[in-house]
Amino acid sequence: MLALHSEGLLDYVAQKGYRARRFEMANTQDAYAIRGVVEGLACRLLVERGLANLVVPRLQALVALGEKLIRNAETAPFDTGAWSQMNADFHKILLEPMNPVFDEVSGYARRVPHASPATTADWRAQPDIDLIKNAQNDHRKIVNALANNEATRAEELMREHLYNAGEVLRRTLDATMAG
Repeated sequence: MLALHSEGLLDYVAQKGYRARRFEMANTQDAYAIRGVVEGLACRLLVERGLANLVVPRLQALVALGEKLIRNAETAPFDTGAWSQMNADFHKILLEPMNPVFDEVSGYARRVPHASPATTADWRAQPDIDLIKNAQNDHRKIVNALANNEATRAEELMREHLYNAGEVLRRTLDATMAG
């Protein structure tokens, strides 16, 4: 129960125990917006503070892994578990050199149902590979901006990346509810 509570799936009610958290798309979209602000600011500050070189090699390795996962999906089912882990690692690495407050604020937003980078590929049994390719392209652009010391561009790309992720989730859930 504590694990589910820490993941944002349960609420604690005094004298009654735990209950399933009510899912509201507006909360999830707000969580993506918060993550966009926090992670975007982290990208900008990594460059401005000369810290981007601490994360770029690891992020480049994750981009290469993402490319491999996409290539493998041409001949086998897409490995959503590996993609989800890679995506979670990508977003986590960006925050590592920052003040712990960045991870705390982003962590709170990640605990809102469906707002975690670890769940982004798990919305369907077999995700739309074009959506995965778009996210992969976003990752590549973010890393290139960091590597080229383009602080504002890196920030804007991260914010757009997370906005798009929230919109994909909203459209996916809308289609699921309609169909």
